[in-house]
Amino acid sequence: MNTSSLVDSLNSYSSNTHPFVFFRLPNTKNIEHYWQDDDTLFHNFDLKNSGFVFAPHKENSPIIYIPSINKTSYFFESFNPPPSYINSKPKSSFLNKKDFINLVKRAKKKIKETSLEKVVVSRMEKVAQKTIPQDIFLNALYLYPSAMVYYFHHPKVGTWIGATPEILINHQEGILKTMALAATQNYGIGKSIDWSNKEKKEQALVCNQVRLDLNKIFPKTFIKESNPISHRAGNLVHLCSYFKVNTCSDFDKIKLLNYLHPTPAVGGLPKVSALNFLKENEGYDRKYYTGYLGPNSKNRTHIFVNLRCMEWFNNEVILYVGAGITEESDPVKEWEETQIKTHTLRQTF
Repeated sequence: MNTSSLVDSLNSYSSNTHPFVFFRLPNTKNIEHYWQDDDTLFHNFDLKNSGFVFAPHKENSPIIYIPSINKTSYFFESFNPPPSYINSKPKSSFLNKKDFINLVKRAKKKIKETSLEKVVVSRMEKVAQKTIPQDIFLNALYLYPSAMVYYFHHPKVGTWIGATPEILINHQEGILKTMALAATQNYGIGKSIDWSNKEKKEQALVCNQVRLDLNKIFPKTFIKESNPISHRAGNLVHLCSYFKVNTCSDFDKIKLLNYLHPTPAVGGLPKVSALNFLKENEGYDRKYYTGYLGPNSKNRTHIFVNLRCMEWFNNEVILYVGAGITEESDPVKEWEETQIKTHTLRQTF
């Protein structure tokens, strides 16, 4: 890449109060940059406007977007981050441990007593730090080449940075792709990955729902599904199935998004019961965590679930992490899973 031009642009726009986004799609070298000349808060109600979509977790909320009228791109090759960003160990944090474990226990009780099969509970963690957001973004680019990495700012929304592995909708040239992602393990070179029955069951629940949601718009014969495989995302590995649909003709993207989101990987099953449990028990506003984001235009749509993300402030960041709960979940292990996930974010600052 032209490192100096990217860094100069990052520094220039980070000091500007107008909205902008820098992002890189998975397994590519191209960093795209959209920006606005004023602080207008644009809303995209039907995905017919070209731009970068940024939607909250909460259903039926306005979808924000930054138009792609002003855009440029940079080629990213590599760079050498400070040694502290490489192979750092997870930092221990017991913030809200008791509360989170109690939340998992309540979720298990609800699952046992009702028709609820799975619910994804989450928590936020505040971390004092002074790393500037442009450096966090650069480090995320280096550390997570197979993720959708982004740096989004709007004065009326805030500053968000993330590296998400989960595709919600990828649509180009008549082919639609999505995935069913669930279960989490640490990645290690040479380490064998063995998925437990609990993890396989959890991922199967997500698969079943994605299949049903796709079938609300497309015939079964159009939908192709892979067998579950291990999908690496930075220092983590997930169990994942891929879906591919030959759409043949145009379809209502926002209608499909409303069916798919929030997926069982970030909400639960049945969807309404899970979301009601979260509203009553989670105790905080997820904001844009587990919402969705990405570039959208007439010719391409690359929308991702907003996982592995943080909200940046001058002297601290708020990390957002979660875990999928079933009747077989171990509350302490679920807490430990969220700790592993914070490590993905902590490595960048």
